Amino acid sequence: MGTDFNIKNTVKKNPKIKISSIEEEYTSDQELVESLVAQNASIDNTDEFKIVYKKEVNGLFDYVIECIPKTLVKVVNKYVNIGWRDHFVKEYIYAPKCSNCNDYGHFKQVCTRQSLCGKCAGKHNTWNCKEKKEECCNCKKKNLKYDDHSATSKSCPVYKKQLQYVKEKINYVTSLQ
Repeated sequence: MGTDFNIKNTVKKNPKIKISSIEEEYTSDQELVESLVAQNASIDNTDEFKIVYKKEVNGLFDYVIECIPKTLVKVVNKYVNIGWRDHFVKEYIYAPKCSNCNDYGHFKQVCTRQSLCGKCAGKHNTWNCKEKKEECCNCKKKNLKYDDHSATSKSCPVYKKQLQYVKEKINYVTSLQ
């Protein structure tokens, strides 16, 4: 065997959760984490969280938070108390998608490909589309059934495969913690 190859051990990323519609804007990430710990008996360690981002939506705040796998198991698909309200916690899995070519794995800012419409698969930007019929440009490229959904559909097989790829890079192991 030759020695001209490298074996890379990929480190899996911690899972992320999304908590939406928080009424109060916390002045620091630590303040939100302290509130989560103080108001929820199942959460026991402030080191379990890292705020990835927050976004204001109609005067309320959505937070995406990185956590360790054992925390995900405790809180996902459950309610947590923050302030005076209960908030439903969802797992946050994001597959980056370009708004220019509608392919996955990159964003418009770095895209060098031709524009492809996410609605009709035409060679124009999605926001300029006048077509009524939907066709998925990603499925069309892969010779899959493409005439019953758009590239933004959650039922798209290419989207589902991309989500599975992203999930494979997430650490869900809780037994070692």
